[in-house]
Amino acid sequence: MPEYVVVVLGDLGRSPRMQNHAVCLSKLPNARVHLVGYNESPLFKELQESKNVVIHPIKPFWNLPRILFPIYAPLKILWLFFQLFLLIFTLPRFELVLAQNPPTIPTLPFCWLLRVIKGKRFVIDWHNLGWSILQCNKSRGWKVLKFLEYITGRWSDGNITVTNALQAHLREHKIESAVVYDKPSNLFKPTRELRSKYAKQLNLEENSIWIMSSTSWTPDEDIDMINRTAEILDKELGEKKKNITFIISGKGPNQRAFIQEVKGRNYMNIDFCYPFLPYEQYAELLGSCDAGVSLHKSSSGFDLPMKGLDMIGAGLPLLSVRYSCIDELVHEGVDGLLFNDEQELANIIRSCFIEKTIDIEKIRKGSIEAGAEKWAGLWERAAKPVLIV
Repeated sequence: MPEYVVVVLGDLGRSPRMQNHAVCLSKLPNARVHLVGYNESPLFKELQESKNVVIHPIKPFWNLPRILFPIYAPLKILWLFFQLFLLIFTLPRFELVLAQNPPTIPTLPFCWLLRVIKGKRFVIDWHNLGWSILQCNKSRGWKVLKFLEYITGRWSDGNITVTNALQAHLREHKIESAVVYDKPSNLFKPTRELRSKYAKQLNLEENSIWIMSSTSWTPDEDIDMINRTAEILDKELGEKKKNITFIISGKGPNQRAFIQEVKGRNYMNIDFCYPFLPYEQYAELLGSCDAGVSLHKSSSGFDLPMKGLDMIGAGLPLLSVRYSCIDELVHEGVDGLLFNDEQELANIIRSCFIEKTIDIEKIRKGSIEAGAEKWAGLWERAAKPVLIV
């Protein structure tokens, strides 16, 4: 029986790309997939019900204040590495270990060691650059991490990346890779017929303009830009007798402060909703909205927002903040629109939904066409030749 190991040192349930890998691997003849990571959120139903998938839960380190990070970071690495090391004795010999990067430490060194001891092939799925996140957080040691990240990439048996830009960057560091764009799973599709269901379930105004964003509520996303956009639009919405509902999905450290800030604004024509739904329901709600907003800014300039891909898969016009490689996802005026700040985002929403000087239905059709290719077909064509040799 071919054994495949997928490692995510994060919440498995909030790692859709790696879950998608696991689904495809589990469908190979006689395959068994071992998923390693934090088991905090529900997995795809397909994985939960599969007899070919085994979960190896890793306990996350304690959630301590960020200010103490320089003190507890080494302890966190040791804690995680110890748990991973024990897996050497429980995992069977395998054909492949596939590791998500970042986080780089201890994931990549451990997976390389695991491959030396028990496996045939070690492949890295590069979602971003781990050292760039550390650098953005102004953490010490990013130069050491940078060295380790690139050297481990050269030691691997294969690499895949999420963008052409990241592939080109890795090539500069003598790491060859194949581009496997994120694609939405089959769950994501237009579901306007379910709008009434979610209007009742979430107590929303069905005739309002539903604009959805998804965030982890961390400092690397300026989620408050939506609040500032609402402030710009609120008065003129009243004059036009229109209403907007911003639906913001996700969990994270800055959510409570944002909600309190919104309450203090007393908007008259704008509502906010903060659902955190099972993945299947999240996909249905997304497909029933009018547009999606992505505030993701890459720490490296080389990755794309997975939630933005889900929005295109659901047939939503994607309104995205502009950064260096976003044009690999959003084709402006075709399947989405780009902005730099809250004033530009407000102008786009006004033009699309209030003044209607932008043909939003044309962009919606472009988004539906762009989202037609799903993950399974792309995986078979682009990822499988790297993973299964």
